[in-house]
Amino acid sequence: MKNLIMAFGLTMVMIISVTILAAMNTNTAQQSKLDNATELAAYQTLNEFYGRSSGEADLQKTKDNIADRFQVNLEKILDAESGIKGTYEITIYGVDETQGMLSVKVTEHYKNLSFDRTITSEATVIHEAKTATP
Repeated sequence: MKNLIMAFGLTMVMIISVTILAAMNTNTAQQSKLDNATELAAYQTLNEFYGRSSGEADLQKTKDNIADRFQVNLEKILDAESGIKGTYEITIYGVDETQGMLSVKVTEHYKNLSFDRTITSEATVIHEAKTATP
């Protein structure tokens, strides 16, 4: 009987340990996904306004347009990703429309194993204009 109780206790400890490891892995994966999406959306946004293709489209380089386009790009990237879906808050730290700079913070709220989780990701991207070589 004593061995049966010990075996049951050991089994429960193992189940709890596996559950904790799975939750930690999910949190790490979500953080990595958010970091990648934030940085990619920022690069795509500046490339649309200042990249090679920007001359073809008549995009007005205003702070509001750049911020709005970042939000659209981020939503497209995150919608394409599979996994846990959460709610997002986007904070624009700064936009310099003349030099091509975008600094943002994205906060994601989601549930993992019935616990509310919050992760954040920050990205600052500066578009480097190509200089003509003499």
